[in-house]
Amino acid sequence: MEVRVSIATSTRENQGYPNEGAWFFIRLFDEYAYDVYKWSDDAGRPVVFSFYDHEGNGLGSEPIWGWSGPQFPDPSRIDSYTPVILPSTIGHYRWRVDVNFPSGAPAIAIAANGSYYVDFDVTPSPPCAIATVAYGSPLAPQLNVLRSFRDRCLPSQVTNTYYKLSPPVARWLWKHERARCLTRYALEPIVKALAI
Repeated sequence: MEVRVSIATSTRENQGYPNEGAWFFIRLFDEYAYDVYKWSDDAGRPVVFSFYDHEGNGLGSEPIWGWSGPQFPDPSRIDSYTPVILPSTIGHYRWRVDVNFPSGAPAIAIAANGSYYVDFDVTPSPPCAIATVAYGSPLAPQLNVLRSFRDRCLPSQVTNTYYKLSPPVARWLWKHERARCLTRYALEPIVKALAI
């Protein structure tokens, strides 16, 4: 049985809500997937998937949720998922799903037992991409000062130009710690002056 794990986010991520609408998925593919789905249904949907974050914190334990069967578009697929909040700190993360089908489950399901991982990056995106990278988190209090100044004082032509030009700079900064430190150092007196 082929097993795939993924993180999926809703379109709200592109509307300034980076930590909302996220789901941790596990999907199993096999020509006999419907047999596993039917066993789960007949057995009262036992919990077989346990989701964990990068620190080993449990995110949820779930039964099979996905539909399967001859009447559905893909009868060779079953899946499960749990809603999650993605990390707010920029960086690389590895999350885990443990699969634990009990004895009595179809042999193809039991053969899938084990741990599966998904790697993903939390990266900056506009607005304030450069400052987000410099301070290491979209939740840094300095960003609130900069956003307030942008919203009150800057014309839309300036902010639109910033949105077009800043992502490549932010990606470069993300890879260079010394440059991030210098950017923070340069931003601090500006933030202090704007906060008065």
